[in-house]
Amino acid sequence: GIVSTPLKEQDIKEVPVYYEKILLYINKNHELATKEYIHSSDLKNYSDVWLLTQGHCFRYHIINLCELDNEIGAPLANIQYESGSLESLFRLVEEEKGLTLFPELALDYLNNNGNAVIRELDDIIPLREISIIHKNNYVKMNLLNALEKEITNTIPEEMTNPERGTVVEWK
Repeated sequence: GIVSTPLKEQDIKEVPVYYEKILLYINKNHELATKEYIHSSDLKNYSDVWLLTQGHCFRYHIINLCELDNEIGAPLANIQYESGSLESLFRLVEEEKGLTLFPELALDYLNNNGNAVIRELDDIIPLREISIIHKNNYVKMNLLNALEKEITNTIPEEMTNPERGTVVEWK
């Protein structure tokens, strides 16, 4: 599989392939849109941070990064809306205010209508690690190596460098 890691599962081998930044998408009228510096801890002070629904690993990247309440099964006090798609979250930010966080490769799918701005955090460069995973005894390694090569040939070269930021755990 190709998944967000680290999983830290004993029977699964993880082969990190790339590291994408986690970016902010903020309504242009939001208080944070005009701030010169945005710290990850600033985000827990807002009730209009929009996340993917439970079950999406990216949701847990953001909960960990922003130090949001992470009680399983309990609603997050500072979340008003949730969605199962990043595109829906982008539209909410553009039309209703608020902010969301998203992985760097989603920039290709972002059709910003001018109602929002993209920002990076200044206290940390958060990364989401994406890996090919397989059972420890998997025998078709040539196939996995070819897949890894195709992925790394497709994405920007800087995304293969784990030193470009800090991997945010999601488990």
